[in-house]
Amino acid sequence: MVSKLEAELGLSPKDAMVPDATAACADTIECPCSQRSEAPGDQASLRLSPNSASEALDRSGPTPEIGRSLVKGTTRRTPGKSKRIVAMVTVLGLMACAGGEQPPAEDMPAMQVTAADTTAAGLWSHLESADYSSWPMWPGKGELYEGTEPHGMLLTTYVNQSGLDAITNGAGAMPAGAVVVKENYMPDSTLAAITIMYKAEGYNPEYNDWFWVKRLADGTVEASGRVAMCQGCHAQAAANDYLITGSLQQ
Repeated sequence: MVSKLEAELGLSPKDAMVPDATAACADTIECPCSQRSEAPGDQASLRLSPNSASEALDRSGPTPEIGRSLVKGTTRRTPGKSKRIVAMVTVLGLMACAGGEQPPAEDMPAMQVTAADTTAAGLWSHLESADYSSWPMWPGKGELYEGTEPHGMLLTTYVNQSGLDAITNGAGAMPAGAVVVKENYMPDSTLAAITIMYKAEGYNPEYNDWFWVKRLADGTVEASGRVAMCQGCHAQAAANDYLITGSLQQ
């Protein structure tokens, strides 16, 4: 870039020796880099346009004609090497500022995490976005282990990370946010239904805040919420946080 400007302005290498470009930006004109917006998200990277450069050069003193010539890409010259050097420093300074401006880290938008809610549709959407089938299986239970009624004859049970931690640490109860997904299969390994237990804080205090869902293989929601049949069956494991698949005790 400097060699191109030298060629256009007719400067020798000695003439082109200038102070640090960023410093020149601050000393020669009011640098746009120092002007920050107070509103988060308004700080886009500064780009040097012909208009912005010309306006800056208009404030810099006696060199507007050379400045405009440089911006427009012409080779128009005005007598006086000192003026040409000042113009070159001004443009280079603006370009250095434009390339270095980055929005502060605190202004970057935070990643949004979708949480499950206590509706069958909302919970299923959460499970799909989380790709629940990539979760660990219940410890000691592999794929298609033997099941019993009212679930399928073959079962595969997944737990999210907070649920897995409760199992492996012998916590005695699942924390809020824990999810257990049980795939229910027929004897020929055909998926029949998916039954889900999701612990939603404050949702169902009488049954340790569990929210139940039974979703058939075709996507039909057969039951959801405080399902009487689910609560009645799982009441036999009330001391194990209403979970029958395995112990939460050490």
